[in-house]
Amino acid sequence: MSTDAGNKRIRILFFIDSVDAHAGTENQVVQLIQRLDYERFEVHLACLEPSRRLEELDPSCKTVIFPVTSVYSLRRVRAILALRRYLNTHEIDILQIFMSRANILGVIAAQGSRCPAVIASRRNLGYWFKFPFRQMKS
Repeated sequence: MSTDAGNKRIRILFFIDSVDAHAGTENQVVQLIQRLDYERFEVHLACLEPSRRLEELDPSCKTVIFPVTSVYSLRRVRAILALRRYLNTHEIDILQIFMSRANILGVIAAQGSRCPAVIASRRNLGYWFKFPFRQMKS
């Protein structure tokens, strides 16, 4: 975690497919970001899709988009490398990942980064995944 005597904020990056829908996980992530103590946390939010809701977040929350519509596309390699660079450049202390596509890309990107803590939420993967990704749920 940040060791500067003057700045001990914990740098956390929330990574989710999108915050566009007003559904359970999306609402929880946005509410969590809105309620965090910005004196203790440097908050970042990364999404795979742009949205109006993402643009409307407090400017204290740094936002970034890694555009990927499918984990089967070649764009995923660029997104993984860009996310890994982001983790290292911003010296992210905690990466917390939500939803299927973000989980796949985020876990892979974090493996080659200097981010010391990765939290991946894996829920009901069998519903969303087709082979070969279904094998990753164990």
